[in-house]
Amino acid sequence: MWGSGPSDVWVVGDGGTILRNQGSGFEPVVSGTQADLNDVWGVSATEVYFVGDGVALVYDGTSVKPAFTPTNFNGKAVNLWRIGGVGSNAWTGGSDGAVFKLASGGSWRSQIPYESQGLTFTDAWAADATTAYVVLGGLAAGVWKHDASGFNQVVMPTETLTA
Repeated sequence: MWGSGPSDVWVVGDGGTILRNQGSGFEPVVSGTQADLNDVWGVSATEVYFVGDGVALVYDGTSVKPAFTPTNFNGKAVNLWRIGGVGSNAWTGGSDGAVFKLASGGSWRSQIPYESQGLTFTDAWAADATTAYVVLGGLAAGVWKHDASGFNQVVMPTETLTA
């Protein structure tokens, strides 16, 4: 769930479901996909992103359109689980180590840390245009910090981390 304000709230779900509440209750929005949608995040009421099983979509103020085709380092389609950001700086990712950053101009760029191959992206938080933290699970669970120098794994406590 994401909203640009109290009278503009978006919800996503299975089978390509997108619902929008503009103050008078939730109404369906045509997504153009039957894929399950897992998360939603936006820059504004006229720039909203949706991610899901093999899809990344964008609402441009008029309609929902494909944003990019999410693939891993081998070009295989991946599922995207989460999306988040600050201002116009967003991060998304999902299965098989897939991590993408929203670049200026609305394009998405792959930002796969080498060590993440085969891991599952579980969350991200962007502090500003260059700094973000990405959580990757799997056999070697870890947190990576991305800044001007690229990705670096963060040393974490030895206790088990749970959400």
